[in-house]
Amino acid sequence: MGNGGIAQNVSTLNWEIMEMNEAKEVLNELLKIDLRSNALKFKFIPSYKFELNRDFVSDAIGVLDKLSQTQTEEADRYLVVISALFWTYAKPQWAGLQHYLILFLTRRGFAPTATMLDDGYGERKSFAGGGSLMNQFAISLGQISFEIWVAGRSFLITSFQKEVWDAITAQQMVGISAPTSAGKSYIILIKMMALLLEKKGTMFYIVPTLSLVAQVATDVKQQISSFQLEMTVETNYNPQRYTDNTIYVLTQGKAIAAFSQEERPFRHLRLLVVDEIQNVERVADANDQRAKILFDLMTEIKNSLVIDKIVISGPRVTNIDRLGKDIFGIDGYGASTRNSPVVNLTYALKKISNKEYRFKLYCDLNPEPLSLKIENQRLLEGYGQTRYTKKYMGFFNEFMACFDAGESNIIFSPTAGASRKMAEELRLSTDSINNPYLQELAGYLSETVHVDFALSNTVLGGIAYHNGKLPHHVRNAIEDGIRKQQIRNIVCTTTLLQGVNLPVKNIIIRNPNLSLIAHGGEQPKLTSYETANLRGRAGRLLKDFIGRTYVMDEDSFSKVDDRQTSLFENTEKNITVGYKDAFEGNKKNILNDLETGAGQTTANSDYSYLLTYVRQTILKYGSYAALRLKEVGIQLEPELVQAEFAILDKLEVDRKICLANRYWDPLDLNRMWQLSEKWVMPTSAAESFIASKLKNILLELKQYFPVYYNRLFDIQETDNGDPLLSACWHAENWLKGHSLKSILSGEYYDTNDKIERAIIMLQNKIAFGLPMLLKPLYDMRAPGQMFLRFIELGAYQPMIRRLIDLNIPRETAIAIDQKYSLGDADDIPAIKRALEAIKSQLSYFDQVQLQLL
Repeated sequence: MGNGGIAQNVSTLNWEIMEMNEAKEVLNELLKIDLRSNALKFKFIPSYKFELNRDFVSDAIGVLDKLSQTQTEEADRYLVVISALFWTYAKPQWAGLQHYLILFLTRRGFAPTATMLDDGYGERKSFAGGGSLMNQFAISLGQISFEIWVAGRSFLITSFQKEVWDAITAQQMVGISAPTSAGKSYIILIKMMALLLEKKGTMFYIVPTLSLVAQVATDVKQQISSFQLEMTVETNYNPQRYTDNTIYVLTQGKAIAAFSQEERPFRHLRLLVVDEIQNVERVADANDQRAKILFDLMTEIKNSLVIDKIVISGPRVTNIDRLGKDIFGIDGYGASTRNSPVVNLTYALKKISNKEYRFKLYCDLNPEPLSLKIENQRLLEGYGQTRYTKKYMGFFNEFMACFDAGESNIIFSPTAGASRKMAEELRLSTDSINNPYLQELAGYLSETVHVDFALSNTVLGGIAYHNGKLPHHVRNAIEDGIRKQQIRNIVCTTTLLQGVNLPVKNIIIRNPNLSLIAHGGEQPKLTSYETANLRGRAGRLLKDFIGRTYVMDEDSFSKVDDRQTSLFENTEKNITVGYKDAFEGNKKNILNDLETGAGQTTANSDYSYLLTYVRQTILKYGSYAALRLKEVGIQLEPELVQAEFAILDKLEVDRKICLANRYWDPLDLNRMWQLSEKWVMPTSAAESFIASKLKNILLELKQYFPVYYNRLFDIQETDNGDPLLSACWHAENWLKGHSLKSILSGEYYDTNDKIERAIIMLQNKIAFGLPMLLKPLYDMRAPGQMFLRFIELGAYQPMIRRLIDLNIPRETAIAIDQKYSLGDADDIPAIKRALEAIKSQLSYFDQVQLQLL
């Protein structure tokens, strides 16, 4: 390169530095306005007025114009943040501002964000005229550049979404990494429709939670209907209903269960989508079963299925393309961005001394937070308290009262129990709202759970709590209220981190704790990565330009990390998968247990999952097992693998039973086969003494297989009463199809703590843990029996089970079956027609439960 080229590059660099400095100055002024405006909103300062003068507006527009013509990710971030703040605080004073902002945003591929500035865009599908003819032409050009067409319909997307779209078209394997609110799920969904229009086939969409299953399945059904595609959507795998034109939306647990029913449950996959891929990171953690199931599922899919295209997606995963290669063995494309079309700002309260508190504003474009002294310190008398004391709730309630009536807020809670208690505390200081929707919702919850169910009271004040322990029909009803913005304040646990999209503008985080008390001297806390994902839930694409997070006690975060600002940065994650490190760290013990024939015991609980994985892999793959183990980081000598296979090949228990129970050690299953010949097991809902028989079996399993019992069921005997027999009575009533309301109708259930414990036991221990614990036994001694399926679904009646299989929550299915005759339980089309015919006769919230039908 000649001296002229070097000089030109230096000149360009200097120009960009000067340009970014101007952008920083404009941003800093707008952030100061935002900080003071929020401080006034929460009464931290007595007064504040501002006015954006003509010179500042002119300078800001000039900066935005330059940023929109600078093709760097940093410039794009400044463009979006400045535009959001500028629109928020200049809109009332400066008519015509929207035309400039729409031009700048569409120019850089943020056209969907620009639609929020034009109220009429939804009807016109084009931006309103205004400004010069050249401006209108430039806006149209920007719109066209990031517009896709599917079946004659246009979709306006961001530049990042366009990158994802093109990558899925061209590549077999695509990894997507972006902040929450970047529109990952939306572009995947539209691409699914485009692929199906080209060629139909089976699609497989894996999500981590049941709430997310419901959300994704609903979105998929809406698009299928919109594009008039003849496809079915299933949220359970049933081999009898398998077709080549089905989209399965499943949790990893339900998906891997399909491989227990058939060796190759899906013949050919048109598309595999694995959402929230970051959950696989803790696969080597002995206590994280969900990560193991997800990793094992993807390994199973890789080894047994033919797949046209694979998409993995997660927030802020730095090595997303390499992660896909590590899991599926396929080179692919990584579509990554740090930018979000929704701006996230974080505010924090901090105690400096007994006489000084400060209100701080964090923006990831600013190296240091802005800060101002809180003048009205009376409001902060409850600051820093760890329990819900009267003083703390007074402080918190005053803060919450400052939000506008039209704002929806999520309050983060460490546990399910704490979420209820916080909602109840908020309700004590909130008047009932004269709202027919909320009154009907309160009545519905009372009628279907318990007359004193806490939610039936809190919703009357527009307050709810949301966690993974709520019954299915309750979650559906609450989420409907949130989406319709009838419920304004939602106390939520970490279920929010798993991709559930709730239309909220603000998130309030009290502290980073994930438990109320320390256990063994340690108290689990949110990581900086989890905090960043949580903050990203504030503000949704096409709904809000700015989402805000309020941290009520910054000092509690500084105890987590020495770098105080780290938890308010957009932290990224580099994920490695496999068992290599865990295996090498426990290799000596594992080899010894293989040699001595140890199963899963309390002594080897830290690594027994690896021992089980090794034996199950050897049993399944035989001479190919060493290769399969090596692929996940476990290296064993071929001679050792052959010797272990010789031992496993001589087991008395059927090999198929072992493979159908992959998280049981084959040696333990063999022992169960030898011990269980004379065990008396209930097999029918009509037989006598079901609860007593279940208790006797559980006592046998607890004695001989304590590790499995404690992991899956863990109900211990006590000196007072018989909690195990009580649980078995609940299981009997549950499988017989008794409604939740009737099960909880006894005098014992006179407090919400007791009601909540019973619901958790029914859903977690009885409907999930008990069938998992008993499955290998029933596979051995009662193959083909439906008894465990009755427990899992909570009903033995054919029609109720069919309705539950059709994605209708258990309580709604029981109520419909009691009131209406729907015909033959095996005639699914006739059942759907009958349900459609009676739908108008159902209450509004019963109709909500049919949304996935």
